[in-house]
Amino acid sequence: MKLAARDIERFLDAPPDDLRACLIYGGDAGQVREQAKRIAKTVCPDLDDPFRVATLDGASLSADPARLADEAAAMAFGGGRRVIRLRNVSVDQSRHMADVVKNPPGDALIVVEAGVLRRDAAIVKLFEGAPQAAAIPCYADEGRALLSLLDKALKEANVRLSRDAHAYVVARLGADRGATRMEIEKLVLYAESGGEISIDEAVAAIGDAGASGVDDLVYAVASGDITALHRIFDRLMADGVAPIAIVRSMVMHMTKLRAVASKAETVGLESAIGSVRPPIFFKRKSAFEAQARKWSRPRLSLAIDRLIAVEIELKSTGVSDSLALWRACFDVARAGRARS
Repeated sequence: MKLAARDIERFLDAPPDDLRACLIYGGDAGQVREQAKRIAKTVCPDLDDPFRVATLDGASLSADPARLADEAAAMAFGGGRRVIRLRNVSVDQSRHMADVVKNPPGDALIVVEAGVLRRDAAIVKLFEGAPQAAAIPCYADEGRALLSLLDKALKEANVRLSRDAHAYVVARLGADRGATRMEIEKLVLYAESGGEISIDEAVAAIGDAGASGVDDLVYAVASGDITALHRIFDRLMADGVAPIAIVRSMVMHMTKLRAVASKAETVGLESAIGSVRPPIFFKRKSAFEAQARKWSRPRLSLAIDRLIAVEIELKSTGVSDSLALWRACFDVARAGRARS
Protein backbone atom coordinates (compact mmCIF):
# COMPACT_ATOMS: atom_id res chain seq x y z
CA MET A 1 0.00 0.00 0.00
CA LYS A 2 1.32 3.41 -0.98
CA LEU A 3 0.14 6.29 1.19
CA ALA A 4 -0.27 9.93 0.25
CA ALA A 5 1.44 12.34 2.67
CA ARG A 6 -1.92 13.73 3.78
CA ASP A 7 -3.12 10.27 4.85
CA ILE A 8 -0.14 9.20 6.99
CA GLU A 9 -1.24 10.74 10.31
CA ARG A 10 -4.69 9.21 10.12
CA PHE A 11 -3.19 5.86 9.08
CA LEU A 12 -0.81 5.81 12.07
CA ASP A 13 -3.67 6.48 14.49
CA ALA A 14 -6.05 3.93 12.99
CA PRO A 15 -4.43 1.45 10.58
CA PRO A 16 -6.68 -1.00 8.68
CA ASP A 17 -7.65 -4.11 10.64
CA ASP A 18 -6.07 -6.33 7.99
CA LEU A 19 -2.69 -4.55 8.06
CA ARG A 20 0.01 -7.16 8.65
CA ALA A 21 3.28 -5.35 7.87
CA CYS A 22 4.46 -1.76 7.90
CA LEU A 23 7.84 -0.33 6.85
CA ILE A 24 8.80 2.99 8.44
CA TYR A 25 11.97 4.54 7.09
CA GLY A 26 13.93 7.77 6.72
CA GLY A 27 16.90 9.79 7.84
CA ASP A 28 15.17 11.09 10.98
CA ALA A 29 15.87 8.13 13.28
CA GLY A 30 13.95 9.70 16.16
CA GLN A 31 10.83 10.11 14.06
CA VAL A 32 11.14 6.56 12.68
CA ARG A 33 11.21 5.18 16.25
CA GLU A 34 8.32 7.38 17.32
CA GLN A 35 6.08 6.44 14.39
CA ALA A 36 6.97 2.75 14.73
CA LYS A 37 5.94 2.74 18.39
CA ARG A 38 2.80 4.68 17.54
CA ILE A 39 1.49 2.15 15.02
CA ALA A 40 2.64 -0.84 17.11
CA LYS A 41 0.63 0.43 20.08
CA THR A 42 -2.60 0.30 18.04
CA VAL A 43 -2.21 -3.50 18.29
CA CYS A 44 -0.49 -3.87 21.67
CA PRO A 45 -0.52 -0.81 23.97
CA ASP A 46 2.19 -2.30 26.20
CA LEU A 47 5.27 -2.80 24.03
CA ASP A 48 7.11 -4.34 26.98
CA ASP A 49 4.72 -7.32 27.05
CA PRO A 50 7.04 -10.30 26.33
CA PHE A 51 4.12 -12.55 25.34
CA ARG A 52 2.78 -10.24 22.64
CA VAL A 53 5.88 -8.35 21.44
CA ALA A 54 9.01 -9.79 19.84
CA THR A 55 11.98 -7.63 18.81
CA LEU A 56 14.41 -8.65 16.07
CA ASP A 57 17.13 -6.78 14.19
CA GLY A 58 18.67 -6.95 10.75
CA ALA A 59 21.55 -9.12 11.90
CA SER A 60 19.29 -11.79 13.42
CA LEU A 61 17.10 -11.74 10.30
CA SER A 62 20.11 -12.47 8.09
CA ALA A 63 21.35 -15.20 10.43
CA ASP A 64 17.95 -16.91 10.63
CA PRO A 65 15.52 -15.71 7.91
CA ALA A 66 12.88 -18.29 8.92
CA ARG A 67 12.48 -16.77 12.37
CA LEU A 68 10.40 -13.86 11.06
CA ALA A 69 7.76 -16.20 9.67
CA ASP A 70 7.81 -18.26 12.88
CA GLU A 71 7.27 -15.18 15.03
CA ALA A 72 4.52 -13.87 12.75
CA ALA A 73 2.67 -17.19 12.91
CA ALA A 74 3.01 -17.68 16.68
CA MET A 75 -0.02 -17.31 18.96
CA ALA A 76 0.17 -14.95 21.92
CA PHE A 77 0.02 -16.54 25.36
CA GLY A 78 -3.18 -15.19 26.88
CA GLY A 79 -4.66 -14.06 23.56
CA GLY A 80 -4.49 -10.88 21.51
CA ARG A 81 -2.57 -9.97 18.36
CA ARG A 82 1.21 -9.97 18.47
CA VAL A 83 3.64 -7.29 17.30
CA ILE A 84 6.96 -8.17 15.66
CA ARG A 85 9.37 -5.24 15.79
CA LEU A 86 12.15 -5.56 13.21
CA ARG A 87 14.80 -2.85 13.56
CA ASN A 88 17.94 -1.72 11.73
CA VAL A 89 17.22 -3.50 8.47
CA SER A 90 19.02 -2.73 5.21
CA VAL A 91 17.77 -2.52 1.66
CA ASP A 92 19.22 -5.89 0.66
CA GLN A 93 17.24 -7.74 3.34
CA SER A 94 13.95 -7.47 1.49
CA ARG A 95 14.45 -11.00 0.17
CA HIS A 96 14.35 -12.35 3.73
CA MET A 97 10.91 -10.90 4.39
CA ALA A 98 9.24 -11.01 0.96
CA ASP A 99 7.21 -14.20 1.55
CA VAL A 100 5.97 -13.07 4.96
CA VAL A 101 4.95 -9.62 3.72
CA LYS A 102 3.18 -10.92 0.61
CA ASN A 103 1.53 -13.89 2.36
CA PRO A 104 1.24 -13.24 6.12
CA PRO A 105 1.18 -16.51 8.08
CA GLY A 106 -0.85 -15.07 10.97
CA ASP A 107 -2.53 -11.93 12.24
CA ALA A 108 0.57 -10.38 13.85
CA LEU A 109 1.64 -6.87 12.87
CA ILE A 110 5.25 -6.68 11.66
CA VAL A 111 6.71 -3.18 12.13
CA VAL A 112 9.99 -2.68 10.27
CA GLU A 113 12.30 0.27 11.01
CA ALA A 114 14.90 1.34 8.46
CA GLY A 115 17.12 4.32 7.71
CA VAL A 116 17.47 6.29 4.49
CA LEU A 117 16.01 4.43 1.50
CA ARG A 118 15.32 5.40 -2.09
CA ARG A 119 11.64 5.40 -3.01
CA ASP A 120 12.41 2.83 -5.71
CA ALA A 121 14.37 0.53 -3.35
CA ALA A 122 13.30 -3.12 -3.45
CA ILE A 123 12.18 -3.13 0.19
CA VAL A 124 10.02 -0.02 -0.30
CA LYS A 125 8.43 -1.47 -3.44
CA LEU A 126 7.78 -4.71 -1.55
CA PHE A 127 5.77 -3.01 1.20
CA GLU A 128 3.99 -0.62 -1.16
CA GLY A 129 3.00 -3.46 -3.48
CA ALA A 130 1.71 -5.97 -0.92
CA PRO A 131 -2.06 -5.70 -0.25
CA GLN A 132 -1.74 -6.04 3.55
CA ALA A 133 1.36 -3.90 3.96
CA ALA A 134 2.36 -0.25 3.80
CA ALA A 135 5.49 1.90 3.57
CA ILE A 136 5.74 5.20 5.43
CA PRO A 137 8.63 7.63 4.80
CA CYS A 138 9.80 9.90 7.64
CA TYR A 139 11.34 13.21 6.68
CA ALA A 140 13.16 15.58 9.02
CA ASP A 141 10.77 18.05 10.64
CA GLU A 142 11.02 21.44 8.99
CA GLY A 143 8.85 24.37 7.99
CA ARG A 144 5.22 24.04 9.05
CA ALA A 145 5.71 20.55 10.46
CA LEU A 146 8.43 21.75 12.82
CA LEU A 147 6.44 24.81 13.85
CA SER A 148 3.39 22.67 14.54
CA LEU A 149 5.40 20.22 16.66
CA LEU A 150 6.99 23.02 18.72
CA ASP A 151 3.87 25.15 19.15
CA LYS A 152 1.71 22.18 20.13
CA ALA A 153 4.18 21.11 22.82
CA LEU A 154 4.49 24.66 24.19
CA LYS A 155 0.72 25.12 24.24
CA GLU A 156 0.24 21.89 26.18
CA ALA A 157 2.82 23.09 28.74
CA ASN A 158 1.32 26.62 28.84
CA VAL A 159 4.69 28.17 27.91
CA ARG A 160 5.38 30.96 25.39
CA LEU A 161 8.49 32.07 23.53
CA SER A 162 9.34 35.64 22.62
CA ARG A 163 9.63 36.29 18.88
CA ASP A 164 13.44 36.18 18.87
CA ALA A 165 13.49 33.16 21.16
CA HIS A 166 11.05 31.35 18.87
CA ALA A 167 13.27 31.94 15.82
CA TYR A 168 16.36 30.88 17.77
CA VAL A 169 14.77 27.64 19.00
CA VAL A 170 13.35 26.65 15.62
CA ALA A 171 16.77 27.18 14.00
CA ARG A 172 18.20 24.51 16.32
CA LEU A 173 15.49 21.90 15.96
CA GLY A 174 14.41 19.46 13.31
CA ALA A 175 17.34 17.18 12.42
CA ASP A 176 15.97 14.41 14.65
CA ARG A 177 12.48 14.06 16.16
CA GLY A 178 13.80 12.52 19.39
CA ALA A 179 16.37 15.27 19.87
CA THR A 180 13.73 17.90 19.09
CA ARG A 181 11.42 16.62 21.83
CA MET A 182 14.29 16.57 24.32
CA GLU A 183 15.13 20.21 23.56
CA ILE A 184 11.48 21.23 23.92
CA GLU A 185 11.37 19.45 27.28
CA LYS A 186 14.39 21.52 28.39
CA LEU A 187 12.51 24.71 27.55
CA VAL A 188 9.38 23.58 29.37
CA LEU A 189 11.40 22.68 32.48
CA TYR A 190 13.22 26.01 32.31
CA ALA A 191 10.04 28.07 32.28
CA GLU A 192 7.22 28.20 34.78
CA SER A 193 3.71 27.42 33.54
CA GLY A 194 2.22 30.52 31.97
CA GLY A 195 5.59 32.20 31.55
CA GLU A 196 7.36 33.57 28.51
CA ILE A 197 10.92 32.63 27.58
CA SER A 198 13.21 35.40 26.33
CA ILE A 199 16.00 34.97 23.79
CA ASP A 200 18.61 34.96 26.57
CA GLU A 201 16.70 32.31 28.49
CA ALA A 202 16.32 30.18 25.33
CA VAL A 203 20.07 30.32 24.75
CA ALA A 204 20.66 29.33 28.37
CA ALA A 205 18.20 26.43 28.11
CA ILE A 206 19.25 24.83 24.81
CA GLY A 207 22.14 26.87 23.42
CA ASP A 208 24.81 24.23 23.77
CA ALA A 209 28.10 24.55 21.92
CA GLY A 210 27.41 21.52 19.74
CA ALA A 211 24.23 22.95 18.23
CA SER A 212 25.85 26.34 17.71
CA GLY A 213 28.89 24.70 16.16
CA VAL A 214 26.78 22.74 13.68
CA ASP A 215 25.09 26.00 12.62
CA ASP A 216 28.52 27.60 12.22
CA LEU A 217 29.65 24.73 10.03
CA VAL A 218 26.49 24.80 7.90
CA TYR A 219 26.89 28.53 7.26
CA ALA A 220 30.62 28.17 6.54
CA VAL A 221 29.89 25.49 3.93
CA ALA A 222 27.03 27.39 2.29
CA SER A 223 29.15 30.56 2.23
CA GLY A 224 32.11 28.77 0.66
CA ASP A 225 34.36 29.68 3.59
CA ILE A 226 36.84 26.78 3.47
CA THR A 227 39.13 28.31 6.10
CA ALA A 228 36.29 28.43 8.64
CA LEU A 229 35.18 24.98 7.51
CA HIS A 230 38.57 23.50 8.46
CA ARG A 231 38.52 25.06 11.92
CA ILE A 232 34.88 24.30 12.81
CA PHE A 233 34.94 20.78 11.36
CA ASP A 234 37.94 19.76 13.46
CA ARG A 235 36.31 21.14 16.62
CA LEU A 236 33.01 19.31 16.01
CA MET A 237 34.77 16.01 15.35
CA ALA A 238 36.84 16.44 18.52
CA ASP A 239 33.63 17.13 20.46
CA GLY A 240 32.09 13.91 19.15
CA VAL A 241 29.22 15.51 17.21
CA ALA A 242 27.52 12.84 15.07
CA PRO A 243 28.32 13.26 11.34
CA ILE A 244 24.81 12.20 10.37
CA ALA A 245 23.32 15.09 12.40
CA ILE A 246 25.59 17.52 10.56
CA VAL A 247 24.56 16.17 7.16
CA ARG A 248 20.87 16.47 7.99
CA SER A 249 21.30 20.07 9.14
CA MET A 250 23.14 20.88 5.92
CA VAL A 251 20.43 19.26 3.76
CA MET A 252 17.74 21.26 5.56
CA HIS A 253 19.67 24.50 5.07
CA MET A 254 20.38 23.96 1.38
CA THR A 255 16.77 22.91 0.79
CA LYS A 256 15.63 26.14 2.40
CA LEU A 257 17.96 28.12 0.13
CA ARG A 258 16.58 26.31 -2.91
CA ALA A 259 13.01 27.15 -1.91
CA VAL A 260 14.01 30.80 -1.57
CA ALA A 261 15.75 30.75 -4.96
CA SER A 262 12.63 29.34 -6.58
CA LYS A 263 10.28 31.86 -4.97
CA ALA A 264 12.61 34.79 -5.66
CA GLU A 265 12.05 34.30 -9.39
CA THR A 266 8.50 35.61 -9.00
CA VAL A 267 8.42 37.80 -5.87
CA GLY A 268 12.02 38.95 -5.48
CA LEU A 269 14.71 37.87 -3.04
CA GLU A 270 13.71 40.05 -0.09
CA SER A 271 10.11 38.86 -0.13
CA ALA A 272 11.19 35.26 -0.64
CA ILE A 273 13.46 35.37 2.43
CA GLY A 274 10.75 37.11 4.43
CA SER A 275 8.33 34.28 3.66
CA VAL A 276 10.60 31.56 5.07
CA ARG A 277 8.89 29.63 7.85
CA PRO A 278 10.25 29.35 10.43
CA PRO A 279 11.91 32.76 10.00
CA ILE A 280 15.67 33.03 9.63
CA PHE A 281 17.31 33.78 12.99
CA PHE A 282 18.03 37.51 12.94
CA LYS A 283 21.75 37.11 13.65
CA ARG A 284 22.06 34.84 10.61
CA LYS A 285 19.87 36.80 8.24
CA SER A 286 22.59 38.80 6.45
CA ALA A 287 24.69 35.66 5.88
CA PHE A 288 21.64 33.79 4.61
CA GLU A 289 20.83 36.60 2.17
CA ALA A 290 24.41 36.58 0.86
CA GLN A 291 24.17 32.82 0.31
CA ALA A 292 20.83 33.18 -1.47
CA ARG A 293 22.40 35.67 -3.86
CA LYS A 294 25.36 33.38 -4.51
CA TRP A 295 23.67 30.04 -5.13
CA SER A 296 21.54 29.23 -8.18
CA ARG A 297 18.70 26.75 -7.95
CA PRO A 298 20.39 24.13 -10.22
CA ARG A 299 23.62 24.24 -8.18
CA LEU A 300 21.63 23.94 -4.96
CA SER A 301 19.97 20.80 -6.32
CA LEU A 302 23.39 19.34 -7.10
CA ALA A 303 24.64 20.20 -3.60
CA ILE A 304 21.60 18.56 -1.99
CA ASP A 305 22.11 15.43 -4.09
CA ARG A 306 25.75 15.31 -2.93
CA LEU A 307 24.71 15.59 0.72
CA ILE A 308 21.99 12.97 0.43
CA ALA A 309 24.51 10.65 -1.19
CA VAL A 310 26.91 11.01 1.74
CA GLU A 311 24.10 10.39 4.23
CA ILE A 312 23.39 7.08 2.51
CA GLU A 313 27.14 6.37 2.44
CA LEU A 314 27.44 7.00 6.18
CA LYS A 315 24.67 4.51 6.88
CA SER A 316 25.60 1.76 4.46
CA THR A 317 29.39 1.47 4.13
CA GLY A 318 32.42 0.95 6.29
CA VAL A 319 34.21 4.16 5.33
CA SER A 320 35.37 6.62 7.98
CA ASP A 321 32.39 8.80 8.88
CA SER A 322 34.52 11.89 9.38
CA LEU A 323 36.36 11.41 6.08
CA ALA A 324 33.17 10.92 4.07
CA LEU A 325 31.59 13.95 5.74
CA TRP A 326 34.69 16.08 5.16
CA ARG A 327 34.71 15.27 1.45
CA ALA A 328 31.06 16.26 1.11
CA CYS A 329 31.52 19.49 3.09
CA PHE A 330 34.55 20.43 1.02
CA ASP A 331 32.79 19.68 -2.29
CA VAL A 332 29.78 21.84 -1.38
CA ALA A 333 31.90 24.66 0.08
CA ARG A 334 34.07 24.71 -3.04
CA ALA A 335 30.93 24.99 -5.18
CA GLY A 336 29.77 27.83 -2.91
CA ARG A 337 32.90 29.88 -3.58
CA ALA A 338 31.79 30.65 -7.13
CA ARG A 339 29.04 33.16 -7.74
CA SER A 340 26.10 32.04 -9.87
